[in-house]
Amino acid sequence: MHPDFLSPKNPKTLIIYGVSKSPSTFEKEWMSEENHTQERLGTNSVSLSPSSPSLRLNSKGWINISTQTLSELKSTDDLFENCKSRLLQNIDKFSISLNKFVSVYMNLILKLIEKNKLEIKKWIPEKEVYTYKDFIFSAYLPLLNPRILLPPSYDRRNAETPYFAHLDIVFWIDEELVCVNIGSKTSGIKSRRKAIEFLTTNYPKIRMINIEAQELTLDKFPITKFPTSFGKFWETISTPMGPDARDFIIL
Repeated sequence: MHPDFLSPKNPKTLIIYGVSKSPSTFEKEWMSEENHTQERLGTNSVSLSPSSPSLRLNSKGWINISTQTLSELKSTDDLFENCKSRLLQNIDKFSISLNKFVSVYMNLILKLIEKNKLEIKKWIPEKEVYTYKDFIFSAYLPLLNPRILLPPSYDRRNAETPYFAHLDIVFWIDEELVCVNIGSKTSGIKSRRKAIEFLTTNYPKIRMINIEAQELTLDKFPITKFPTSFGKFWETISTPMGPDARDFIIL
């Protein structure tokens, strides 16, 4: 049985992201796993329930950092750049808009941390080993090139056939699916538009955001289109964690 985000008893959202396997191939493999009903975040997929915690750069599962690689990183900045490189690996190098989004988004995170460092420092107890900048990994994780599995009700005549809504970027923030498309999608493939319309109309908590290409700059990024916590990602975090939910060992 397909995961169904409209299920009254066990709603689940399956999102495949990145440039790995085709959605249909991956979905078949995913369904064959014994633990397919569990919530989890992987390097190219995530399974969510309505109460799943927000996905952040320090959420465990989306990135694998070896002990050797970690030992070679000399600072929080190096670790942050490692995360950026991993994100870029999840998109086609010829996808100009997505590459631009990643660069601008990561620069925005840096800007927000520096702009609000005095506020963040107030909440750090004395003699702690971490600094205000370590909260940078609490920023929300962008799922790039995501394909969201639609429920069987999308096409009841072919209920066993997996259908996906294909977007540019998805965030999972405060139990809300925040979907981002870059540029106009009105002239896109009809089947793709139909799938997105179904998702927009039927998903329980969803926010659709359209960003124009010219807004992909640090000065023009439309942060007001996003949830308030998007620009205040550190506010509900008591202790910062590094990528892959690691304790900080870089001082």
